[in-house]
Amino acid sequence: MKIIPGVGTDTITFGMARDDVDRLLGAPETVTPYEDLPGYPSARENRTYGQLDLLTTHAHGVIAITADCAMAELTLWGHPLAGCDMDAIIELLQQADGQIEVSDRDQWGDFDIYLAGTGLSFAMSDDGLVAVEVRQPDWRDLA
Repeated sequence: MKIIPGVGTDTITFGMARDDVDRLLGAPETVTPYEDLPGYPSARENRTYGQLDLLTTHAHGVIAITADCAMAELTLWGHPLAGCDMDAIIELLQQADGQIEVSDRDQWGDFDIYLAGTGLSFAMSDDGLVAVEVRQPDWRDLA
């Protein structure tokens, strides 16, 4: 699966309706509704399909895609992501136009790497990449 900033992936795109996703991937394993909050799109649901989590709304369809790094075929800009460590992710992101931000480590030593303006974030642990999320760049404006 190719991660494509601003688009989604090569198979699931931002704005894709929930029913269209279900036709493509089958029924979700779990559906978790989120409470409506000011500043966030309403009627958000997290829908889990194996190693993919999709954040969706009724009105806007898919607004974020999170992929587990265990997906062997997961790529960004033609580069495989499985097995990447922090240095490899940062080196890859330096090819793009945007500010790279690294969060502080939490109590378990986990942290995130963000590429500003792209909707890309990378969940990291001491063992390397855990998951990749790509968000519709203006998803907060959908509220």
